[in-house]
Amino acid sequence: MDTLYRFCCGVMEVVAVLSGYTVEEVNSIAFIYTQPALLTFTAALPMLLMIFKLWKQRTPKRFALTAATVVWFLPFAFGTLKLWQHYDMPLQEAFELAYTDLANLGEATGLGFEAVTLLLFIVVFLFLFLLNIFFFTLLRNTVLDAPKVRRRSKTKKTKH
Repeated sequence: MDTLYRFCCGVMEVVAVLSGYTVEEVNSIAFIYTQPALLTFTAALPMLLMIFKLWKQRTPKRFALTAATVVWFLPFAFGTLKLWQHYDMPLQEAFELAYTDLANLGEATGLGFEAVTLLLFIVVFLFLFLLNIFFFTLLRNTVLDAPKVRRRSKTKKTKH
C-alpha cells in the first residue's frame, strides 16, 4: 500500500514539475476539481442521451429510463457542488484543508491517511467512472439502439 501511495506521489511530482504548479496545487486541481467534474460528466451522459432520445420517441419506457438516469445523476451533481463549496479557496489552502479532512477520515476509520487516499481517489473513483461508462454504454447499445423487430406481414399466399 505504501509503495503504491509513494508511486502516485511521484507521478504528481512529475506533473507538478511539467506544469509549473506546486505538488499541492496539482493535487487540488486533480482530486478536488477534475475528478468530481469527470464523475459528474460521465453520470450525466446517460441522462443526456435519454433526454435527447426522448424527444424523438416519447414512450412510458423512455420516460421511466430518463427519470432513473436523472436520479442517478443528481447525487453526483449535488456532491460535486457541495465539495466545491467546501473547498472554495485558493488551491494551496484547499489542499491543506483536504489533507486535514483525509487525515481525520483515516483516523476515524482506522485505515490511515494513505489507505483512505488510495481508496477514495483511485479505487472508488475508478469504480464509479467505469460504472457510469457501463450505464451509458448499456443504455446506448441495448435500450436505445436495439434493432427494431420487424413483424411478418400477413400476406395471402397465392396458388399457382
